[in-house]
Formats: sequence, C-alpha cells, structure tokens
Amino acid sequence: MLKMWKNVKLRYLFGLVIFLAILAVCFINYSSCFFQKPTTPPENSKVKLIPDTDKIYLGAFPDFGGDEDDVSIARLREFSALVGKNPVWVYFSWNLYKNEHLSKHNLEVIHNFGIIPFIRIMPRASTNEFVKPTKYKLIDIVQGKYDYIFKEAARTIKSLNYPVLIDFAVEPNGDWFPWSGVFNGAGETRNYGDPNYPDGPEVYRDAYRHVIDIFRENGVNNVTWFFHFNVESVPNEKWNLPKYYYPGDNYIDWIGFSAYGPLIPSDDWIELGSLIHKNIQRIKEVAQNKPVALLEFGVTDFYPGHSKSKWLENAFNYIKDNTDIRFNAIAYWNENWEGKNNEFAVLRLDSSREAFDTARHYLGNEKIFSNSLRFTGERGKAQDMHSIQQNHNFHFKINNWLDYQRYRLSITDSWYWQLDGDIDLDKQADIFDIDPYNTSPYHIRYLKAHNKFIVCYFSAGTYENWRYDKGKFPGDVVGKTLRDWPDERWLNITRFNQFKGIIENRITQLRQLGCNAIEADNIDVYNNDSGFNVTKKDAIKYIKWLSTYTHNQGMLFALKNGSDIVRDSEPYVDLAIVEECQKYNECNAYIPLIKKGKKVLAVEYDVPNAKVLSVCREFKKLDFIGGISCYDLNGCFTPCK
Repeated sequence: MLKMWKNVKLRYLFGLVIFLAILAVCFINYSSCFFQKPTTPPENSKVKLIPDTDKIYLGAFPDFGGDEDDVSIARLREFSALVGKNPVWVYFSWNLYKNEHLSKHNLEVIHNFGIIPFIRIMPRASTNEFVKPTKYKLIDIVQGKYDYIFKEAARTIKSLNYPVLIDFAVEPNGDWFPWSGVFNGAGETRNYGDPNYPDGPEVYRDAYRHVIDIFRENGVNNVTWFFHFNVESVPNEKWNLPKYYYPGDNYIDWIGFSAYGPLIPSDDWIELGSLIHKNIQRIKEVAQNKPVALLEFGVTDFYPGHSKSKWLENAFNYIKDNTDIRFNAIAYWNENWEGKNNEFAVLRLDSSREAFDTARHYLGNEKIFSNSLRFTGERGKAQDMHSIQQNHNFHFKINNWLDYQRYRLSITDSWYWQLDGDIDLDKQADIFDIDPYNTSPYHIRYLKAHNKFIVCYFSAGTYENWRYDKGKFPGDVVGKTLRDWPDERWLNITRFNQFKGIIENRITQLRQLGCNAIEADNIDVYNNDSGFNVTKKDAIKYIKWLSTYTHNQGMLFALKNGSDIVRDSEPYVDLAIVEECQKYNECNAYIPLIKKGKKVLAVEYDVPNAKVLSVCREFKKLDFIGGISCYDLNGCFTPCK
C-alpha cells in the first residue's frame, strides 16, 4: 500500500508540474490558449465555403473603378448603405499587367470590414477587349513561365488567418477577354493536347488546373475555387460550351456564371429568367455536383419603354422561386460605364429611386438572404463548421431613398458649379451644380454614369422670360424687374398657391432628369424691391412647401443664400449654396447647418490670384466646400482643393 501511495504521489506531482508549465505558457501567451478566431484554418485542414441550407448568400462588386481593383472603405460603406447590409463577399480584380504581386492591402481592407475577399485573377496585358493575348498567355501559364507569380500569391494567401474566394480568368467562353477560347486555339484540335478536345477550352482548363496545383503544392488550405463562365457562349458553337473549359470536380468547389440584361439602350431587352432558362441545359452540364452562384448580373437604367425596377423585381423573384436551378449565392455588379455610341451602362442600384427601393425590398429580406457565411474545415473525416458573422461596419442610419441621398451628400468634399455653356466634364468634383435646361442630355447622362451628385438649379422666386413655361404664370403674381437681371421679374411668393402647379411640374421634371437635389434660387424676395409686401415669414413658409414637395419627389433641397433665415429654415433644408459670404461677412450665419451635419457649398467671385489660397483656407476652416468663380458661371468655376 505504501509503495502504491508513493507511486500515486509521484504521478500527482508530475501531473502538477505539467499543469503549471502549461499554465505558465498560457500566462505568457493567453490568447493562444483560450481564444481562436473561428475563421483561422487549422494546420493541415481545408477551409471551404459551403452553401447555406436555406438561404442565399449576397455578394457584390461595389464599384472599385474601371480596372476593378481600386479597393476602398468608402466604396464598401457606400454599397452597404445602398442595400442596407454588408454583402458577405466582394470582388476585386488582380490585374497582372498592373502588379504581378497580389495586393495584401486590398485583402486586408475587405477583411477588416467584416467581408470575405473574392479575388478575380485577370491574366491580361491591358484592359483592352477583343484582342489576342500578348502576355500572360494561357499556354505560358501551363508551361510554368509565370509560376513565380502564383507561388508568391499562394504564400501570401497562406499567411492569412481568414478564408478567401478565387476565380481565374472569368468568362472564358466569351470573345472579349484575351484568355477567351477564340484567342487560344478555338475549336482546333491538332495543336494542343488531346486531339479529340477543342484546343481553346483545353488550354484554359489546364492553365486553371496548373494554378490550383501550385496553391496545393504550397500548402494553401484557405481558398474556395470558383469556375466562372458566361451564361451564353460567344461564339455560340459546340466547341465553346462551358463544359469544355471546366477544370473538373477535383479542382473546383463552386460553379458560377454571369447573366446580364441589356447593358446599354441599344441592346435587346431580355429578362434574367428568360436568359437563364434558355441556357439551363448548358449550365446543368457543369453544375451537377457543386453549389451554384450567379456571380455577375445587372441591367441598365433609362432604357426606352422598359423599367429597370421591374426587371430587378422579376430577377429577384426568379432567383428565389425558379424551378430551373437552385441558387446558393448571387452577386450584383454595381457599376456604371460608358459604352459605344455615347451610350451608358447604368447598372448601379442607386440609379433611380425605383431601382433603389426594389433592391432594398428584396436584398434586405433576411428570410431570403443570409447574413453569414458557412465554412467547413476538413481533417480526415472530422468536420468543423465555421460561421463568419456580419460586421456591420456602418453607422449612418438609412431607412429610405432620401436617407441614402443624405448619406451620399455627406461623403462629398468638392463641388463644381456651371449654369451656362457645355459642362466641363473633366472637372474633378463630387458634386455638379447645373441648370438642366442649359445642359445637353448627354452631359446629364455622363454625370449620372460617373456617379456624380447632381444639384439642379431653377429659380423659385422669379419669372424668367426665356423658360418654356413662362406663359403659365398669372400676371398679378409677376412683379418688378431684378436690378442686375433684366430678363427676370420677382414673383409674389405670398400667393404661391396661384403658381405652385408650375413649380411642381418643374421639380417633377428635375426628378425625371435624374437630379439628386435642387437649388431653388431667389427665395430672398423679402430683401428686394419686388413690388410686393413679402416678409421672412412668407419666405420660410414657401421654403417649407418647396422642401416638402422636393422630398416627396425623392430629392434633397438646398437653401440658396438667405443668411438671415438660416436658423428658421434649417429643419426644412438639406444643404445650402452660398455666394460671397466672406465678402459680406456672413459665413458664420451658416454654421448652424454645419453643426447639424449639413453641407454648405460656398463660392467667392472674381478673387485675385494672390488671394485664392487664403479664401479656400477660410472655407476649409469653416468646414465649407468652397470654390472660386467668375459671375457668369459659364465654366470659370474652380473648386477649392
């Protein structure tokens, strides 16, 4: 018994020593013992994205610029504000011609926002489309010429403590990218590989396999691989079917495709459901054993005779209810660009109030779209389930279209003002203040396509003898001529009920043109010799009515000057446009707007060159967005930097 007791004591003491040693290690590195990020891949495990059992994942391309690689927190916040939630993943393109080193910065920006990065490997020598490859050719990738690029990328991704998604050389069955089958052997069978297999698809397949093999050889376990084709093959020939490009189930984790409605007004109109349904057999030839993602979709706005909002409504209903195929994820392509023949692709979901409302209605439905991603880690037969919860890294409360317009205005920091002549589209500014009746339709479309915040000018307090509706004003509300503007006469705003139908029609037209806000000029009738007895109280009453109607039309309302009514009108206005407040020592009158988080756009006229810098510094000190201009506002405006 004594010997046994000694052995027990020895075992106890030995165990105690081991426990104290472990405790000491934990004391030194506490987090390694007690905390582990659920997204960190365990050693020798594979972390793969798996579909939600009931819901659909929402991804996006949130407009990272024309090269698709200008990743920024601002764009992530903007898209989250637009749809009311974070997408679970976002795309960015890794353009080899710009940088052969994968941007870890881009990965970290996206990850730190609580979103999974989705890398589009783009092996191209430029962004030119419909051209043969001159560098990063598929055959060269197969033969190992660019292994150094992919080995470095593999090491970068392996070093991350979170999963990423990757697709390679997207839409190979189209004819626009240099890796397209048409540029790499097309349907020929004698110049590469299997003599019974079309060369173009075969070399693509082998190039993609080669890239994945490099990642595997380097022990990368935190990548989910997507095969991404176009829903329609161009050219529509048998050798160009998606199934011939497919690297195989042993290489690919998810199947995805692009399917767009009309991108520009000259394209044929087609609904998403019709487009997918007529190509469903080709999709199913590839997507038999893998989860399916609609990796790109979208439609332009301002298509004659058709509604983008209705297209989106039909698309979302098809995505959730169709009997053709089960969608496990979708990703909207939220971008605008200029197409051929001065036509614009206006795909962004904020292109109109109607599109915004439709997108919000569906994408915000948590019964349809999941707020988390699920990953599985494989270690032998054991499986660990990981869920990445959404980090709603966004604090601007947005309930509706007007809130979103206020948010968009809040992130601007420069403006440009031109009321006459062809708009200078090269000006670097977030806000463009224009007179839409003096601006060509092309220029307005251009500004919309480039996501500018458009403020539209009209005179709410004067009769202008050149406007199309001049004959509709009752004679007894038209007063004296303006001192410096002989073609304008003051309106009696105390009796605005007699002409409010004219003003309502103008504001409605401004909405239809795509204005984000209106600048209602000449409200300060009370300060001028108008021929009428108008008071500040009358002006504020008129402003309240104007603002209410403008808001009902989905636009913001700008106070124009009126330094002595700022406090009383502040509840009704969203921003102010101020002329020469430095010259007349009135700038401080607009500080109440700044304190409420509202923008003040300010200008000083005919400033000598020697004083421009000091004027702009004063605007910046006041937190105004400033500019310098001549009085004619015909292209002479210069934004303060």
